[in-house]
Order: sequence, then C-alpha cells, then structure tokens
Amino acid sequence: RGPGASGGGGAGGRAGQSLSAACRWAGAAPSSDDPYLEAVVLHNQGDLDGAEAICKKGNRADTDARFAYLAASIAALRGDFDQAAVRLETAIELNPRNRIQAAEDLDFEDMREQADYADLFQ
Repeated sequence: RGPGASGGGGAGGRAGQSLSAACRWAGAAPSSDDPYLEAVVLHNQGDLDGAEAICKKGNRADTDARFAYLAASIAALRGDFDQAAVRLETAIELNPRNRIQAAEDLDFEDMREQADYADLFQ
C-alpha cells in the first residue's frame, strides 16, 4: 500500500504497489538517481522516516507535487492529519488531480472519515 507515480504527478496506492513490485521483481534497490522512486520504494517497504527525509530534502515537498503528495501520505499513515492536510493542500495546489487521487487512496482512508478534512477530498 502506498503512493506511486501516475500521470501528471499524481500518486496512488495501486501504482505504488505496482512500482514496488516491479522493483522487487527486477531485483532493483532504491536508486538515488531517481529520488522519487527511492522515496516510494522506502514508503512501500514501511520506512516512512527514510521516505519522508527524501521528500523534505531541498524542500521537494514544497515545490514538487509528487513529493508533496507522498509527504501527505506519510503524515496520514502516521495519524498526523493536520500535517497531512497541509501537505495535501500543497500537492493539490501544485497538481489539482491530486485531490481526485487522494479521494481513492487507501493511505488517506482514516483521514477521509474526519469531517474536518472533508473539503480536501471533494
């Protein structure tokens, strides 16, 4: 379960699973040549701290929709919905399709149940 690349910088659970599975199948380890891929693989392996560190490096989560979405996903999985909301708002500003993606992403399932955050998913 976890975010992964999809068209236009969006991210979603199934794509993340496919990406992670592809890396395992190919015997690939996370590569520093592609920090987003590295962060997604770490996320899918359960290394949320490692994935978050990559997102925050160089303010990526503030300027790149993919990293902002991934950082939001990490915060949501940790139950830090306020931080997830801030990151998701950034991800949506950078790429409005992230709102649609987040509405279906399992990483945000618990957050979607909270009325305070409903606007982010509509």
